[in-house]
Amino acid sequence: MKIYLQFFKYFLPYKKTFCIALLLLLISGASSGIGLPSIFQNVLARFYAPENIRMIILIAACIPLFFMLRGVFGFLGSFLLSKCSLQMSMDMRMTLFKKIQSLPIAFFSKNSSGDTVVKLSSDAFLVQDFILNSAKELVQQSTQSMFAFGYLFYMAFQQTQTSFLILFIAFSPAMIYPAVLIGKNLKRRGRQVQETSVGMTQHLLENLSGVEEVRAFGLEKQQTQNYLEKCKSNLLMQLKVVKYELFQQPSMEITVAFVIAIALALACINRMPLENFMGMSVALYLAVDPLKRVAKLYNEGSKRIGSAQRVLELLNSEETVKDLDNPTPIGRLNGNIEYNDVYFAYGAEYVINGVTLKILAGKYAAFVGHSGAGKSTLAKLVPRFYDVSEGSLSIDGINVRKMRQGDLRKNIAFVSQSPLLFNDTVLNNILMGNSDATKEQVYEAAKSAYAYDFILKDLPNGFDTIVGERGASLSGGQRQRIALARAFLRNAPILVLDEATSALDSESEYYIKLAIEKLGKGRTVIAIAHRLSTIKNADIIFVIGGGRIIAQGTHEELLADCEEYKNIVLKQQL
Repeated sequence: MKIYLQFFKYFLPYKKTFCIALLLLLISGASSGIGLPSIFQNVLARFYAPENIRMIILIAACIPLFFMLRGVFGFLGSFLLSKCSLQMSMDMRMTLFKKIQSLPIAFFSKNSSGDTVVKLSSDAFLVQDFILNSAKELVQQSTQSMFAFGYLFYMAFQQTQTSFLILFIAFSPAMIYPAVLIGKNLKRRGRQVQETSVGMTQHLLENLSGVEEVRAFGLEKQQTQNYLEKCKSNLLMQLKVVKYELFQQPSMEITVAFVIAIALALACINRMPLENFMGMSVALYLAVDPLKRVAKLYNEGSKRIGSAQRVLELLNSEETVKDLDNPTPIGRLNGNIEYNDVYFAYGAEYVINGVTLKILAGKYAAFVGHSGAGKSTLAKLVPRFYDVSEGSLSIDGINVRKMRQGDLRKNIAFVSQSPLLFNDTVLNNILMGNSDATKEQVYEAAKSAYAYDFILKDLPNGFDTIVGERGASLSGGQRQRIALARAFLRNAPILVLDEATSALDSESEYYIKLAIEKLGKGRTVIAIAHRLSTIKNADIIFVIGGGRIIAQGTHEELLADCEEYKNIVLKQQL
């Protein structure tokens, strides 16, 4: 309960509706606990008494009236509680989604997308569904049981039939114990079900994102077999859960059957009047039956506690890149960037080792080096995708840690090797650079990125064309130019290009190179690149190896003095 109680805070905005729902369910449960035994004892028995026809009609009318009132209160209470639960579910999903937006990039390199998707969808739903059922059942069933037991207690002492009470008290632990025993196993198995679901989801996401590679290498059968194995693993875990759940029902029903059999025998031995026996038997049933439901609810909670823990793990994930309580206010930056003895580690091992460098405002700087040298990591420290482990990184003399992340990133346009386009129109994808821009400004940005012509000529609906998931309907060069149009629209003083011209055909590279030259004018540019055409005209080139600055200078200076740079250039020329 300590785990689940952490989720009840999501009910607080709807506490009035929640309390009204609980009150209605309380009335419904109380009416069942007292009303039904009373009907069997005092109403039904009168049908066999010599009453006049009007009294019989009046008594008969009480039965549907009672059930109608009981049903109305139960319906209204359940509906209002469901409304609260669905609103709570939406709030919880939004909290999880917002949490994902605030988590550092490092989180996503350590956690699979499949795991995150399952936590946000399946785990969150299971938790919400259990909280709804528990709120409803605990109130309604416990109230029914309490009032039924109260009625049973009253009747037993009135009729001096204390054996019924002794019978109920004696068998209560026997009815609850199987649920406790089964619940221990369900906790473990429930988490295993969700973990195997993660494996299925992750495999599916990878298959969908790598559909071209799957077809190209003929991996359809292998992928299908791998998915089948994951499905079988999930099925095995689910069957174990079902086994424990199904075992609970007969074990409790057998116990209840013993109670009913003994109750019947006691009634015969004590020669209890029929109407009293009917009333006490119904009260006994209504007191015992909720225990079965609560036990089932307990096992449901045990099964889903793994989901609750997984959701809490996401909610409690550390936000390693945080804003200060009182960040330094900044407007538009000039773009003077300075790394001062910067170290950075993804885990225990440093990948950036004591880097010190300066990039003056308005200058074009290129980071070159072999794969894994640390180029991209150095660039990603500027927009605070990661925070430095040691040392400092400053822009215009202000440590980036002291800036609000949103303010800092407004001053940076980032274009990656494989820019993400959302499944939306071309217009809206460009507008992500500046949501306040006008259509005319979008068109100008597209023209500057050499994207305007192909958007109007080659795309069926021009700027209103849906680009597909991740921009699948566009070529690599088209996606890159739309990303550059987004950067033009952002109009930021700092531009970070992470291998923005790699893996492109010569025509696309030509236009993108022109766009970058235009975009870089008057801005501080950090370009991570391998292509000679991208780096040779840089104002300063930093050669990086092993997370350190090996050499720095212009293209001509490095050709004369740096063997590492010569090798890089030679490979490009080959």
